[in-house]
Amino acid sequence: MLDEEFIEYKEWMLKDDLEEFNRELMRNLIWYNTERVHSGLGNVSPLEWICYKFYENSPQSKIIWTYTLS
Repeated sequence: MLDEEFIEYKEWMLKDDLEEFNRELMRNLIWYNTERVHSGLGNVSPLEWICYKFYENSPQSKIIWTYTLS
């Protein structure tokens, strides 16, 4: 899903610096689909939701993935 606010905010880059626009877009999409809290997922990020579901449904291991900034 593309965030209309992102497109409007970065629209000038489409004609001035398309490569940088694409980099910023990819960063935004990765953030949106991994870190941003979503109300439809119970106010957790998609990555947290996946980790919790993996943990809940794992009969063999109770390892929890973690996300750390590098």
